[in-house]
Amino acid sequence: MFLKKTYTFVEVQDICEKILKILNDYYERDDLLNPYSYDKKDLIDDLTEKSMLAFLSNGDSFSYSIPKKSLAHLLGIDTDYLATTSIFGKNLNSYELLLQFAKNAKKVFDYSSRGIIDITRVISPYVLLKIDSFYENVNLDLNHVDFICKYDKNRSYGYANFSFDMDYMIVQQKNDKYYLLILVKENNGDSCIPISNQVFDSYDELYKSLLTKIPNQEITLLSGLNIRNRKHKPIKFWIRSEDRLNKIKALLDFANDFDCIPNITSDHIRSLEILDSNREDKGQMYLIYEKIGKVMSRKELIDYDKLGIRYESAPQALISVIDSYNSSLFEDADSFDKYSNVQKQNQSLQEKLDNALEKVKQLDAELNEITNKYKDAINDNEILSQKIEDIKKILG
Repeated sequence: MFLKKTYTFVEVQDICEKILKILNDYYERDDLLNPYSYDKKDLIDDLTEKSMLAFLSNGDSFSYSIPKKSLAHLLGIDTDYLATTSIFGKNLNSYELLLQFAKNAKKVFDYSSRGIIDITRVISPYVLLKIDSFYENVNLDLNHVDFICKYDKNRSYGYANFSFDMDYMIVQQKNDKYYLLILVKENNGDSCIPISNQVFDSYDELYKSLLTKIPNQEITLLSGLNIRNRKHKPIKFWIRSEDRLNKIKALLDFANDFDCIPNITSDHIRSLEILDSNREDKGQMYLIYEKIGKVMSRKELIDYDKLGIRYESAPQALISVIDSYNSSLFEDADSFDKYSNVQKQNQSLQEKLDNALEKVKQLDAELNEITNKYKDAINDNEILSQKIEDIKKILG
């Protein structure tokens, strides 16, 4: 890539605005929003409160976060050089210098124009690429992580001319581009921080960059991710079973391309445990079906408790079989005496209902008879009442 010798004010201003947006979106939340009104998305994006725990298919796990002190380097701004110039004062840490740089585009450009600072030493020629890739690398996407390289310096001897100070390399593929995030462990623990943030426009570019860096290294899959934030419950993601086979096949291709060692031991052990568990479940179901068969042969009612299973957790197919069989017992004439307590109660209620309906019919018939019997009298009474009213009108 062509290395810039100078920058226009518009270019410096654009870079500063982009960096300031990242700071505001991910780190300066208290300056922009009421912290008590954060919604769920805000909490997830707030990197001051966020850490991620990655579970790998080789059995490893590590947590990582993106602290303020790492940000300037990830975005391509040399704050070590800025500190030597003292243009923003003394005793400022890396993040404070980055924030001042992003807020003072005009001052930076003026000092560069006057020769007080060398702008090309402050801004990386890859700064715009680093800014764009930061948005993709800041959040791992379980579905888009192609592989993770567990880097061991000892493995590089005889395979590469030099080694690197890093512990993990994460490769994601999104929108036909490849994003690379390099992590190192802090204080030799399990917590990591990023030290490099890169993007490649094609697989060929990625291949050329990694070919001399990771031969004979171990590569594996990201099988699970736990996103933690102190202000809300952790969010957990796991690789889908239906995606696992395709990812394993792709991992083998990457291992062949980069001359690496694929390791999915943990996933294989987990698969065996699931298989053993399924076999155990099948054995238990066989015993249950054997009990059911014996109960059916005696034409007795099937009791879930006696089978040793709970209705709520029983397979739906098993529930259908048991319920259908139990219902059939009440329709079996030969079994009437033995299983008809409920049926007898229903029959008794039905008889009482039938008797009540018959009584209603009788009362209805008697009412109709009485109505017809006195119908003429009722009509004569109405005619007489009308004549009396007419005479009263005539007499005034």
